[in-house]
Amino acid sequence: MRPDLILLALAGSAFAAPNAAAEARPAVTERPSIARRGNVGGVYFTLDINFAGSPSYNVYALNTCINLSAPYLRKISSFGPDEGTICTIYGYVFRINTPLPI
Repeated sequence: MRPDLILLALAGSAFAAPNAAAEARPAVTERPSIARRGNVGGVYFTLDINFAGSPSYNVYALNTCINLSAPYLRKISSFGPDEGTICTIYGYVFRINTPLPI
């Protein structure tokens, strides 16, 4: 084996380690423009596809699980959060029992 290739490989991995760790950190920052809007946590949903029919709009507390009841329980066809809001649906979704981030 060539010693210069071994040193080059070790040097490359030493330089790559800090970049890999930096990419693993979450890129979450608090943005004041979102905090001032007042409608973060807002969610639209309807019983009909493409947001047809009578829409429902509610603003929910952040980082809180919301359990829907009738008439929306297992019947929502359209669902969308306001800009700046991310929702994760838990439960029986699309016949797959796994979380679905939206």
